[in-house]
Amino acid sequence: MKRLAFIFLVAVSCKTAHVSLQQDFATSAESYEVQGKNGWQVNQVIKFGPYETSKIDRSMTFSYHVPFLVDFSGGKESLAFNIVNKEAGAGVNFLGDSRLKDNHLSLAKGYFQIPLKQKDVFAGAIYFSQPGLQRFDFLLLNPNNQQLTAKCQGVVLGEKGDEYFTIKGITKLQGSKIPQTQVFGYEFLQGDKVVGAVETLNKGRVWFDTSLSERDRLLLSSLATGLLVRNNLQEEVENL
Repeated sequence: MKRLAFIFLVAVSCKTAHVSLQQDFATSAESYEVQGKNGWQVNQVIKFGPYETSKIDRSMTFSYHVPFLVDFSGGKESLAFNIVNKEAGAGVNFLGDSRLKDNHLSLAKGYFQIPLKQKDVFAGAIYFSQPGLQRFDFLLLNPNNQQLTAKCQGVVLGEKGDEYFTIKGITKLQGSKIPQTQVFGYEFLQGDKVVGAVETLNKGRVWFDTSLSERDRLLLSSLATGLLVRNNLQEEVENL
């Protein structure tokens, strides 16, 4: 199996690799190439379609409580930014933290089956700028698929703890039926339906189901951006 995986990766490295998405979603969804993902990260700004972030702040240290899921303070990799739709004028604020301590996950064990030593975690909050719109919280376990005993899975919750989106890691590339050990992107689902996706390979790409409301697009735009700019993605994946 290792030999087959090695041969496949060598083959796809000769051309630009892309994630494998559900065919019906891939053909009907709106798709935007990302600008600003690679290169110098000082004053980094991410753009795709009508969406644009402020400068990404990686220096924040904060304490946070995700209702029903997790408490944490001062994880190793913190992110903060706001993202706006330049055409609609709407925006959201994003706070994210990763690589938490074991005891931060005590609350989450009622929601996920979490190995006791699970530390590869990405969690935080998304606040809408407009008055009257709610805050959403997210938790993604094993985002880099480094823990073989755990799936790359996550959830986005509303203020009352209701499940709004689920998150699944994408481990397949176009042209292959064999899943890899690395996560190349993430799907966002409502129920069993894929409504959005982000590819973390190369420059990056974001997809939206055409039926999504602008609020949900902003929500997924901020989450996709957070996943794109996390620092601990494997360097070899960036070079595929």
